[in-house]
Amino acid sequence: IVIEDIAHALSNKCRFSGHTKKFYCVTPETKILKSTLEWVPAKELLLGDSLLAFDEFPDLSQKRVRARRKLCHSTVKHNGIIIRPTYQLTLSNGQKLTCSEEHPWLVSTKKSKNQKWIKTKDIFDSVVNKKQKRYLLKFLSPWEKDMSYNGAYLAGFFDGEGHVSGSSGGVSVGAAQKENVVLNKVIEILQEKKINFSCRKNTRSNVMNLAIQGGWHKNLEFIGKFGPLRLAQKIKDQIEQNNFRIEFPSIEQLEIVDVNFLGNQEVIALETSSHTYFAEGFGAHNSVAQHSVIVSLICDPKDFL
Repeated sequence: IVIEDIAHALSNKCRFSGHTKKFYCVTPETKILKSTLEWVPAKELLLGDSLLAFDEFPDLSQKRVRARRKLCHSTVKHNGIIIRPTYQLTLSNGQKLTCSEEHPWLVSTKKSKNQKWIKTKDIFDSVVNKKQKRYLLKFLSPWEKDMSYNGAYLAGFFDGEGHVSGSSGGVSVGAAQKENVVLNKVIEILQEKKINFSCRKNTRSNVMNLAIQGGWHKNLEFIGKFGPLRLAQKIKDQIEQNNFRIEFPSIEQLEIVDVNFLGNQEVIALETSSHTYFAEGFGAHNSVAQHSVIVSLICDPKDFL
């Protein structure tokens, strides 16, 4: 008997872990958000990769009616391919998510957007068997890097004239520039790309102040999509120093309209230091990989490739 091993298991019990052969997994192509604000397939993550994640549980010390989770830094502790029984969730917007039956999602059981961890198999039982309504909360919409000429123009402009800040109040991206052809070009590109922004003149300096609108998620998307190097590095540093502790309200509440069993297939057993990560913009719980003799004895070798 190894006391440290038992203590580790008990300390993790509230996190769907402990000594168990269960793994909470997403499909290899599921996009995960890194601290560089890039979305990458789960299968491409490496040990030690830095992620933007969130608190596993709300801070109950907050003196408010509803305690909130906050964004936090996380690192990949384990990543591997295994075979597990899987289910597919179909959402009210037509989006489909596939994962292992044990995988917990951050789910709302009411329109009030209360959040709790519910395993996929239990979601299946609620939605399909008991005909209960369940909602998946979406926090981000995954973006692709804009590699166009105009995208590069925005990146260069905001690298030279822009600023970014992340605080408990949220994320803000902006820039200052005098009225000239450069500013006119930037405004033209922002409008072309349907990016909401404000542009106001500072009456003291006669400088125009640009600000990206749309809340914390749109500001992060702007940096991730266009990649101004200086601003992206500043946000990455804040995340990795765990100074990016902001609340992250959901942007959409999607009803889970159907759940289907797909059988056994390859999934990614992903473990993170925060026990959480963003998968396709939704709140996901990690797998827990137990590197111990006890677990190696109870795990069926056929579960692994």
